[in-house]
Amino acid sequence: MQPTRYVGIPVDHVAAEMAAFPLASERALELALISLMPGLDGATGQLWEHAEGDTLGRFPGFSVDEAVAIRDRLWFGTSRETVPLHEYLRKLADEVLELRGSEAVPKLVDNLVLGEQPTVTKLPERRRWWRWLAFALPPDLLLAAVGNQQGGPDTVNLLSPGLDRQLADQGFAETHLHLGAALDFPQLWVGALHAIANQEVNSDQFRSPGAGLNGGLQLGPWLIRAALARYVLAAYLAWGRKRGDFATFLQFDLPARLAKTGITGAYQTLVAELIELRTGHLAATTISFQICQTLYSVLAGLKHNGWWRPIERIQELDPIHDLLPRSGSGRPTPEVHFVRLALAYLRERHLCEENLKKEFREKKIGEKEFRERHLREKRDAWFEQLFWQVIRVRTLFYRHAVQRPMTPGLQWFIRFYGRLRPARNPFSTRMQFQAAARVCGRDHGLRSLEVRTSPWADRDSLAEFVANLEQAHLDMIVESSTPSFEPSLPRPQPFEFGIVFHFTKDRGGGALSGKPKAFWQQSHADPRFIADQKGGNPTGYRYAHFYNEKKKEALALARLLETYPLSLQVVRGLDVCTDELGVPSWVFVPLLEHVREAANGAATFARSRLGCFLPPLRTTIHAGEDFVHLLTGLRMVDEAVEQLKLREGDRIGHGVSLGVNPHDWSRRAGRLAMSQEDRLWDLVWEWSWYSRSGDVPIKGRQQMIEYQLSKLSMVMFGERVEPAELETLSKDLTKSDRLKAVGFPNGLVERTNVGDDRRRCLLYRWLTCHELFNAGRDIVWVEPVQERLVLAHLQAQLRKKMGALGIVVEINPTSNLLIGDLEDLTRHPMWRLCPPRPLKHNVPPVGVCVGSDDPLTFNSNLRQEYQCLADSMLLAGLSDEEARDWLDRTRTCGLESRFTIPRVSTMPIRGLIQVPHSTGNSLP
Repeated sequence: MQPTRYVGIPVDHVAAEMAAFPLASERALELALISLMPGLDGATGQLWEHAEGDTLGRFPGFSVDEAVAIRDRLWFGTSRETVPLHEYLRKLADEVLELRGSEAVPKLVDNLVLGEQPTVTKLPERRRWWRWLAFALPPDLLLAAVGNQQGGPDTVNLLSPGLDRQLADQGFAETHLHLGAALDFPQLWVGALHAIANQEVNSDQFRSPGAGLNGGLQLGPWLIRAALARYVLAAYLAWGRKRGDFATFLQFDLPARLAKTGITGAYQTLVAELIELRTGHLAATTISFQICQTLYSVLAGLKHNGWWRPIERIQELDPIHDLLPRSGSGRPTPEVHFVRLALAYLRERHLCEENLKKEFREKKIGEKEFRERHLREKRDAWFEQLFWQVIRVRTLFYRHAVQRPMTPGLQWFIRFYGRLRPARNPFSTRMQFQAAARVCGRDHGLRSLEVRTSPWADRDSLAEFVANLEQAHLDMIVESSTPSFEPSLPRPQPFEFGIVFHFTKDRGGGALSGKPKAFWQQSHADPRFIADQKGGNPTGYRYAHFYNEKKKEALALARLLETYPLSLQVVRGLDVCTDELGVPSWVFVPLLEHVREAANGAATFARSRLGCFLPPLRTTIHAGEDFVHLLTGLRMVDEAVEQLKLREGDRIGHGVSLGVNPHDWSRRAGRLAMSQEDRLWDLVWEWSWYSRSGDVPIKGRQQMIEYQLSKLSMVMFGERVEPAELETLSKDLTKSDRLKAVGFPNGLVERTNVGDDRRRCLLYRWLTCHELFNAGRDIVWVEPVQERLVLAHLQAQLRKKMGALGIVVEINPTSNLLIGDLEDLTRHPMWRLCPPRPLKHNVPPVGVCVGSDDPLTFNSNLRQEYQCLADSMLLAGLSDEEARDWLDRTRTCGLESRFTIPRVSTMPIRGLIQVPHSTGNSLP
């Protein structure tokens, strides 16, 4: 029977995961695998049992025969002999990368993985295959396996020459970048190697819901052992090979050196750790994490102060940097250099043993000579097993930090973003900014850089942070204008810079720990408070505790702008982001209004004192990215526009719901489980839209909505609430005076009878009634296919509204690919939102700009995002000229919609001070 796939799963993704199993799976770590046997003997058979179960469980529609065929091609190729892992990695790298000058570029493999395609699509296809493989394995691991230790390439170049020149010559803007994820993985790896040695870091800090290695609990212990083994292996390659193999080095050279550390039992501790790593099992009575940290820190000579380096020199802080001086024309990272040296050593030892066995088989030497020489020329088992275990731990850490594909939703993304923190902590603010500029293309045409981060709840800390970023940017401007001693090297162009402070959403109730309580109990939405349990709201109002915490951030940011008006040169925007469905927009309305008012006052003061014009703060809101029902996604976008008062020049982050094909989405979505509360507000929003416009797409739709609202209100409120009353309630939630009148967030000052006014009573009940909250969290089933025409109509109308307002949508292709589970970028909703070719419908296009979002989490950068879009258009059948025209329009839109401004004053942000006058009393 021919299998039929009803689930869209990229074959490249399946193949990449299969290729990664010997190097990246926990089972391979447990087995300490060093070779692959076609007969599936020993560890190879055990690995395949795990790989088969994982593949068939994760990827519906793939048969056993298909999985076996992919395995055979990728694990064994055409070989019928045992494949050592150093050969496996080199063959894998040679199939996906090829040398071109001093760099590597993706290479097309045979038609098993990619399929036969017209010649015009082969370049985009090989880049697409590389990207899927780079989600499964660290790109620098594959890079290290290309070439040799004398002349291997230093980088992988994914850009076509034409696009590279287009971006470099005409410039581009980074409009959507979260500073906390702006490192690349080799930089984060250096941070991890230092963080793991710091006594302030414990193994629990790597814990994360859904993570591998027992939810991340075992990642710390494995990392510290891998870091130690890596250092010792590098020392052996550097100066230990004269005595013999690694076991000899371990037995005779290391004891004396470890004795000098002054750590009692240092040698015994090291050997015990190496044995645990070599065998792939942590002992039941394992050595304490702190002892391992101390030994590693002292042995590697790590210092936890004075960590500052320009980001271009961050690799100098790799503990093995000084052990392995790099030679040749290139400057690979210490990690790449280490892997190349190790692979060369393994290949040399395997070749020596094979040649010795060949001489013996051909009777060129006798048994006695064979045995004597075999002791010297055999494979180095200790080195080989430890090296591949180090590679596996590093690869597991990579997969811990880089988002795993095929699981949609922001809750999944939030977990991966949070996992960066321990390894990112050693990096100062200035280093993170330098990394952001570098990863976004400072040397390749970057003209504007916006970075996003959360504000502190303290004005002075906030001012210090902004001043540090400002100085880092000014240093780059000076560097760009300083004459170079190497005139042949291109000088980076100066770029504008701005900070967008985002207020993050968090639903609470155990969601971050991966254990969300049923029906949102003890979440920030729950008005109830239980004294002996975490969560809920002590004052008895929905979101009161959350609001009060965010209010501290808003007050600090407002005071920064009022005290230091010139900070408005750098602080250029506001954002609301993260858990889109976790907190409604109305909670942020008073906060954004307060900060905007402070910014306007700062601009007025700067104009009166210095005569300089500072444009007002701009706003961008993450909306329409994460939704259960498309109707919810459309409502979230419109609420962002209306409630948070977006204006011309503002932007929407992601806005996926604006471009999704409603008919296709409705058919694929099936029956949906929604909370009654979400369904209520969706229908209220739809009813309100029809009431304003008078344009109802289906006869009787408005009456049907009124009937459903009647039923929902009876269940939730215990009485019939008219649609107009519910519409008024939704508006009252966005009005500060109305919220204050019912005591939000801290309770009524005067215990007046709120029941005297039905409008006020509804607002008060919505905010405080736990029974109403519980009823709203009950589940209702919805069939969206019955609403497909309605969804298409509302989407078209909302897009017209966005286009008329001049609001631009920020697209983040790889982010949307992973969070939206889009299968591939040819299905990205932006092609309907802003089509390269005119579509049949008459809906005007909406302007879009491109951002990278979280380069580390998504293993991407801004220039690669442009290349992904170009490749997607070519794969969809567009010509290169059409693709370049669309990219140019999008690039121009990014520059025109940027929030950054040229500097209007040479004074630093703290050079002009005024006494703040607002107290925040106007806030609820």
